[in-house]
Formats: sequence, C-alpha cells, structure tokens
Amino acid sequence: MIKFNGKEIKAVVFDLDGTLYELSFKVKLHFFLKNLKKWKLFSAHRDIQSDLRGEDLMDGKNFYDTYLAMIAKKAGIDVVKVEDWYFNRFEDVFSDIIRDRCQRREFLSELFDHLRENDVRIALYSDYGFIEKRLDALNIDLQNFEMLVSSELEGVLKPTARPLKKISKTMNIPAENVLMVGDNYDTDGKSAQAAGTSYCIISDAKEEYHCKWDIFLMKMGLKI
Repeated sequence: MIKFNGKEIKAVVFDLDGTLYELSFKVKLHFFLKNLKKWKLFSAHRDIQSDLRGEDLMDGKNFYDTYLAMIAKKAGIDVVKVEDWYFNRFEDVFSDIIRDRCQRREFLSELFDHLRENDVRIALYSDYGFIEKRLDALNIDLQNFEMLVSSELEGVLKPTARPLKKISKTMNIPAENVLMVGDNYDTDGKSAQAAGTSYCIISDAKEEYHCKWDIFLMKMGLKI
C-alpha cells in the first residue's frame, strides 16, 4: 500500500511538461527563440490559452475550432495558416526541443515499476495534445500509462475538473484515492482540488503540498 499525506493512493495521474521532465529556464528560452519567426502566432496562442481556461467547450473539435479561430482573429492571420502552424510547426518544434534538450526525471522507470508493484494505476493528464509525440521524444513508453488524457481533446483546459474526474470514474477509483502530480498549482493543483483528489506539486517552493522530485520519490516509498 502507498500512502500520501495519510491517504491511500490507488492511482497516480501525472502531468507531463515540467513534471516528467524539468522545464528549465533555458529550455523555455530556447522554445521562445524557436518561435520568434512566428511570434505573432505564438504570442496570440499564449493569450488565447489563458482566455479559455475554465471555459468548457465539451470536446476536441469544438475546442480547436474556437481556439484556432480566436488565435487567427487576434493575430490577424488566416485560420488555415494558424491550423497549419499549430498542428505542424508548433507541435514539431515542441517535440524536437524536448528530444534535444530535455531528459526525463531520474528514476522514472523505477517509479513506474514501484507503483505497479503496489497495485497503483497510472495515468497521464496534459493540457496539450500530441502526447504520444512528447513521450516518444523523452523515450517514455506510453504503455506505462493506463490512460492518456489531453485537456485540448476533452474540450477544456486545466484547472477545470472534468477530465480528472473522468480518469477517476473510468478507473472506478474514488477521487480521494487519486493523486495528481504536476508542476503548477494554478493548473494541476486547482484541478485536483476541484476534482476532490490529492495533489503534489513538483517544485522547489516551500509551500504545502510542494516538494522536490527526490522528496516526492521518497514519499512514494521508492528507495533510491
């Protein structure tokens, strides 16, 4: 049995970016520089992503139709070009930077094995789509995860609780026995709170429910 802050954990739901690998300042800077030639689009995408947080568009088609149209309007660029940029250049640049400049967290494979050995089920919950591409870039086998859930494809971004509740319901595990592990309280932490699950934020911040990766591994009972 694995416990976290006194609660029995039967499923762990991991965020991806910044959680399964460290999203350092250098990586973020390189990502911004790679998008400089398309800065109008990139900047609009960031703004619209913030605007849509908390708005439930019900499914992936409605989300992308709304999202891309809003980016096009804000950037003053034809929506067909926005779609091409997002699903081709943006996704590819993101994945390539992860492959070239990021490494998965230490002892990640050992952690997955440890969780499975203790009958803890594993899911992945990320705001972005193209989850398989990013896992491949990190050389993480997608078979480690029972569920891969994208907020975009669900039609609603974090911190709305619906996708996390869906994971709990699909696995038939009470929310109180689910642990959300992310790197951002405003998205991952608040999603967990809204869904009624426990959460841990991988961070150097000295706040409640925040801890460094090595401390998290020890809390999970992994001997490293």
